[in-house]
Amino acid sequence: ESRIAGINDTGAVSGSSLFSIKDSGGDMSVDFIFSKKAESIWYFPVKTISQSERAYELNFQASCIVPRWQIKLESARELKFNIRLSY
Repeated sequence: ESRIAGINDTGAVSGSSLFSIKDSGGDMSVDFIFSKKAESIWYFPVKTISQSERAYELNFQASCIVPRWQIKLESARELKFNIRLSY
């Protein structure tokens, strides 16, 4: 299980089948449950820059979660797994 404290965090975790992220106020939480353990999960905030009358401002837009699997399939084979979201 991997749980990060905030949506502005950047990093990676390895070998997990559960990944959770919370907003800084603790009002919202999203859990990603993988039926096949991810080799690693990358996460980072997506931000934009806007210009106000005084200065440039950095604004949070979204969280990017990128689960990664190393998959090796033989010819004509398929692999199925699920990603479930809970919030």
